[in-house]
Amino acid sequence: MHVLFTAGLEAKVGTLKGILQAQTDRNATLVQIKREADISRAELTRQRYESALALRDGRIDALEQRLGMLLRFLSLQGLEPPTGL
Repeated sequence: MHVLFTAGLEAKVGTLKGILQAQTDRNATLVQIKREADISRAELTRQRYESALALRDGRIDALEQRLGMLLRFLSLQGLEPPTGL
């Protein structure tokens, strides 16, 4: 009788260890997935900032070109550009 009781407990302990290991594995997987999601989110944010900065740089370049053309036009007309430029 005692042997059957001990065998039953050992079986339950084995089952519980398996369940605990599965839970530990799931938790590790969730941590990894969260870490990857955080990295992806940070990368997406970085890409958005780079895109916004590239657009801004393009607008600045276009403005500088137009300003340069205006200054050349004014100088060809014999006009002085405003002071401070």
